[in-house]
Amino acid sequence: MVNESEQKVVGSATWKKVIWILLFSVLLLPVLLPTIMILFVSMLPTLVAYVVDRHRDKYLASTVGFINFCGTVPAIAQLWLTGHNLTNAQKILGDVYLWFVAYGAAGFGWLIYLMMPALVGSYYAVYSRSRLTTLAKQKEALLEFWGEDLAEGIDSLGERVGSQGLDTK
Repeated sequence: MVNESEQKVVGSATWKKVIWILLFSVLLLPVLLPTIMILFVSMLPTLVAYVVDRHRDKYLASTVGFINFCGTVPAIAQLWLTGHNLTNAQKILGDVYLWFVAYGAAGFGWLIYLMMPALVGSYYAVYSRSRLTTLAKQKEALLEFWGEDLAEGIDSLGERVGSQGLDTK
């Protein structure tokens, strides 16, 4: 059980971190406000994916988030190249094509998340069939090399029958 003095130390360390993060955020907010505006609006699909994702590791949110961020980069680059101010940020937010790129990238992230299980399942089904074919050819080669007499006492599961009384029929 944690005693009170240890609990106070842990609690004060947490509050110190929160205070530092808030202080850092308040100091940077006026400087980065145009970028934060564009990031907030462009990354809304990631927020939705985070809320909708029920998995503990948030695979949907990370898939959509990374690709959504890639779609947001052109808008941020345009802001930084044309001048980092609120007027340019508002112009960029009014550009329909940049919305299309950011939200289209998020849609592509959703598509990847939804299609991956089917693609992986198909791959493993094809791989398994190929592996079974290869094993059947190897079995035939072994039977040809060693002869049918060796395989007479083995059933289709590979277990010996007869002498040990392991009749699986």
